[in-house]
Amino acid sequence: MLTLCVSVWQVLELVQRLLQEDKMATQREAYYCLVNHFKDQAEFNSTLQDVVALTGCARTALGICASSSGAVAGLLTWQDEGGEPIDCSTGTSGKRIPGVIEGVRFECLGARYILIVEKDAVFTYLCGQRIWDTLPCVVVTGCGYPPLSVRATVKKLSHQFSLPVLGLFDYNPHGLRILLTYKF
Repeated sequence: MLTLCVSVWQVLELVQRLLQEDKMATQREAYYCLVNHFKDQAEFNSTLQDVVALTGCARTALGICASSSGAVAGLLTWQDEGGEPIDCSTGTSGKRIPGVIEGVRFECLGARYILIVEKDAVFTYLCGQRIWDTLPCVVVTGCGYPPLSVRATVKKLSHQFSLPVLGLFDYNPHGLRILLTYKF
């Protein structure tokens, strides 16, 4: 019981810090802030649910949000059949990649390469900094292991616009495995 109370207290301290600094963190990013206090992501998630129940607040009201399954930002627009064009250079967290990209028309707006970012938290930071204003690129994240729609989007953009693909991944076997899912 004491361990549970300490865990809840750790999460509450993180929430207080996020709210005081007027920041948001993804659930994964929040876990990594407290990685020394939890044995794994699942234990953190369970404790976060306890904090949500205890406070009666939504997770987003606590400064913690879930990450999407994949997003793109930068010098790119797309339009699906009959839809409005989506400008990927607006906003601070990119645009969610559609689950099906057949029928989606992309338009490159001067990007010179595609930058794939493993971590959603790093992707969000780069979007907030509008990296494409300095380095003309399209930034993509699969939030870890990318779903098929993210891999297909990268492949389509790379081939359609002859853009080289660069990656920003953890320097460990896990990061290499994620990188290879895009390549093979």
